[in-house]
Amino acid sequence: MTQNDFDARAAATTAAGLAPTQTFGNISSNTTINGNGGLNVILITGSITKSLILNGGPSDVFVVNVAGNLKLGASDVLGLAGGVTANHVLYNFTGTSATFVTHVGNVVYGTLLGVNTQFTLDGAFLGEIISGKSVTLMSGAQVYSRGSVTNTANVSFDKTDPTPIDNSSSATISFQ
Repeated sequence: MTQNDFDARAAATTAAGLAPTQTFGNISSNTTINGNGGLNVILITGSITKSLILNGGPSDVFVVNVAGNLKLGASDVLGLAGGVTANHVLYNFTGTSATFVTHVGNVVYGTLLGVNTQFTLDGAFLGEIISGKSVTLMSGAQVYSRGSVTNTANVSFDKTDPTPIDNSSSATISFQ
């Protein structure tokens, strides 16, 4: 394993070890979680299948430990409200074999950390994606981040276009 692998595993273990301030089962209906003005450690003991909005001010930090999977549909979001920013949000997928699936129309804010998670991404992402398994960017995926990111992962692009003349992908990764 590389130093990046060790660092990601250490961050995941540290985040998972934080005492939760709020606990939820499955997020199967649109849900808003309100912050407390400081560190908010959210434990989700199930999966996320609908929109989850983190509502807090600029001093709120959210660590969301998710034991299950994530599969968003339609125009679902992992969103923000009230002034909290994407760089103050960590989604830590703690399962031993988790999946994270999004579609065109989904928007996700924050850092996604999954040392045992396979990511299949479509839609828009503002933050970072850290995976110990694979990250597949589908044709509509857009990832936006600030600063520099070292690519240490294998990233594959969906090439399912059945048209033999144009079998190109349109995934976009930009760093601002």
